Amino acid sequence: MKLYLSYLQPKTYGVAFLSVGLALLLMWALDPIADMVMTPFLLFLGAVVAAAWWGGVACGLLTTALAAVSSTYFFIVPEYTFSLDAATVVRLTVFGIQGSAISVIGGSLRRARQRLERSLLKLQESEASLGHTNQWVTAILESITEGFYALDMQWRFVYVNPQALRLFKRPLDDLLGHSIWEVLPDLEGSAMGKAFRQVMATRRSQVVEAPGIVHPDRLFEMHMNPLVNGLAVYFRDLTDRRQDERQLRQQMQMLDLANDSIMIRELDSAIITYWNQGAARCYGWSAAEAIGQSAAALLKTVLPEPIDTIRAAILQEGHWIGELIQTTRSGRTVIMSSRWTLQQTPVGQPNAILEINYDVTEQKHTEAALRKSELHFRTLANSMPQMFWTAQPNGQLEYCNQRWYNYTGLSAAQSFDQGWLAVLHPDDQKRCQSAWTEALQVGQPLALEARPLRAVDGQYRWHLVRAFPLQGEGGEVLRWFGSLTDIHDQKLALAERDRALAQERVARTEAESANRIKDEFLAMLSHELRTPLNPILGWVSLLRSRSLNAITQARALETIERNAKIQAELIEDLLDVSRILRGKLTLDITTVDLASVINAALETVQLSAQAKAIALYTDLDPAVKSVSGDRNRLQQIVWNLLSNAIKFTPQGGEVTIRLWQDGTYATIEVQDTGQGISADFLPHVFEQFRQADSSSTRAFGGLGLGLAIVRYLSEQHGGQVSVASPGEGLGATFTVRLPQHDGAALILAPAAAQDRSSLAGRRILVIDDDFDSLHLLSALLEGCAMEVLTACSAEAGLQLVTQHHPDVLISDIGMPGQDGFMLIRALRQRPEAEGGSIPAIALTAYAGAQNCDRALAAGFQRHLTKPIDLDELIRTLIELLHSGAAQG
Repeated sequence: MKLYLSYLQPKTYGVAFLSVGLALLLMWALDPIADMVMTPFLLFLGAVVAAAWWGGVACGLLTTALAAVSSTYFFIVPEYTFSLDAATVVRLTVFGIQGSAISVIGGSLRRARQRLERSLLKLQESEASLGHTNQWVTAILESITEGFYALDMQWRFVYVNPQALRLFKRPLDDLLGHSIWEVLPDLEGSAMGKAFRQVMATRRSQVVEAPGIVHPDRLFEMHMNPLVNGLAVYFRDLTDRRQDERQLRQQMQMLDLANDSIMIRELDSAIITYWNQGAARCYGWSAAEAIGQSAAALLKTVLPEPIDTIRAAILQEGHWIGELIQTTRSGRTVIMSSRWTLQQTPVGQPNAILEINYDVTEQKHTEAALRKSELHFRTLANSMPQMFWTAQPNGQLEYCNQRWYNYTGLSAAQSFDQGWLAVLHPDDQKRCQSAWTEALQVGQPLALEARPLRAVDGQYRWHLVRAFPLQGEGGEVLRWFGSLTDIHDQKLALAERDRALAQERVARTEAESANRIKDEFLAMLSHELRTPLNPILGWVSLLRSRSLNAITQARALETIERNAKIQAELIEDLLDVSRILRGKLTLDITTVDLASVINAALETVQLSAQAKAIALYTDLDPAVKSVSGDRNRLQQIVWNLLSNAIKFTPQGGEVTIRLWQDGTYATIEVQDTGQGISADFLPHVFEQFRQADSSSTRAFGGLGLGLAIVRYLSEQHGGQVSVASPGEGLGATFTVRLPQHDGAALILAPAAAQDRSSLAGRRILVIDDDFDSLHLLSALLEGCAMEVLTACSAEAGLQLVTQHHPDVLISDIGMPGQDGFMLIRALRQRPEAEGGSIPAIALTAYAGAQNCDRALAAGFQRHLTKPIDLDELIRTLIELLHSGAAQG
């Protein structure tokens, strides 16, 4: 009963209750007609049959039970009660037996039907699967790269794949249905043919390697397998493989002859798959002992970096190079220079590593000993009081001791690049170079005296220079050893003694020389002054001693006036040259028309341009306004620029001068097609006494003052000058920008500069890290009755601004830590009440227009260069303080 109850599912309940319910309804319907009380189980047996057929044994038994209960209650007298008598019990028992039997029979029939249906379904699936399998097997046989064919029991071809067809060199119709002995008559009696007959007779598979029948020059591997109804033959061409194997064996034999240790190991497991004789000799294990073991475990390999890092590098780069520490069979530790190369399968899949190792143990020990020896050598050399160096046979320095670096201030790279001759006094270099060259040529020792520069104080000190060659067995120079011993004090003592012995002679010679120089100077000065003075004095004597007629008297006065003017011009010229060299020129300020100034300068240089066939072009904007300035000095600016352009422009070139309005500035531009200026020299164009260091430039001569004067005069007019050049041979363009304003400021500036009384009592802050410059400025400004505050750093200066609120500030630019640019930027970020708008002057040794522009852009109002011109400084201070008072 428990077995059947376990099968009672909701579906079973439904079928049972439904069948009993339908039977009960039908019996109620037929009861008035057929008196169903007489046959209470009639329709319920049909319900049991239906339930057993659809629901199985469990459903039939449940239906039998429900039918018995329903029949007893509704159709057995007394109705609507469960009272049972003996007859009823018998009837119920018989019904139960019938229902159970029907349930069992119906369930068995149902299970048999289900099994039959499943068998039919499986048979259909098997037939479909067999068809798919047949197609799949055929597709496989068609796609494999080796040949395959099948024979029936009469040796006829029943299947041949495309690869086999290509080898047979026949169409498929000539093979299918034909005997293999007919298709391949040479097969009979051959080794392959005997194998065919033996497999067919014994029904046992065989693998045979034999030359082909159609292709006797090729070697084939034949797999012959008996089938139920024939024979299956699978074959492939082994010719190329056997050749590759022979080549591989030859390569392996060559690898065995190599001295290097060569092994091949699997990529993932590091299992050794190849081990050459070099590895056997190096490590002590034979190939048979090593193959199959882990390389890392066998050799106790110590890697220079994690294995994951090395593996990633190999997979990415295809190789890895490094040094390994490994242990041989005898326990000896060896250092190996190793190269790992990634190996791949024919389809490009990485599968192994080729490792080639070279024993560098002795080399490493030798290198370590060499390093130790070099350490001893360097320690000894660095402890020497002399400068010591070594050089290659050609004289190239390769080592200098610490004393050398301390004395010369050079780095190792600078020393090796420049050599020991570079630090010598210029007067000693040519002599020493000649002696050193001779020593290198003949391989003989060198001994001489020279003066290398001591970097700490810039002093050239006398040293005894020695160089000794280390020679090989054949007399060739292997290396030079050199030293420099300080003998400066000894030289000074000898010089002092010589000076004492010859003091009187030297003094007399110097006195005579001084007298001669004085006489020559006085004679030249006397000549220059007396030449115009002679006619003056002569005519004056005549005018006093006698009466002259009117014509003679007029001629005398004219001669006296003319020569007096010549003498005055001579003196003025001498003073003017002095002013120019010192950068001081007074300006006669007027309103100047720049176009007329340019035209006057053009007339002056016209002949020079014509002499070189240089074309002069002008582009003058008539709308340019007048400027306030010194007409002569402005013409001097234009003349200088035009003269330079003509001088540096070759025969037949062009020079163009332009004038145009640029806002509140008048701009003059002089452009030529001449020599041009190199990028290295371009920043130095406007410096005094500077000229480009080239043969063409030197050929033009000159002192290099012209462009410096142009810059000075341009700045005196409140303007600026700049230059641009694409490079040498590409011409140059000079541009002068002059402000257009009235001349009051320029005219009053010199006078205002002399009124120092206005500076009295004004508070000034001076910042400079150089104490000498700081003290000098402090003394000069205190002489003007100013209250001077000083600071030696930008940080200290900012604190003094906060504490004392000075009226004006002067600061150096180049200072350690925080420089002048950082100082003025920090100051300009402050509010006005904390000194943010204080007038500031940049006073620095960094000259040039670029440095001036940078200082003004940073926030300074003026830029002055060292050495300081006191008059210019006073004038600048008065201008700044007056302009500040006016703004206030």
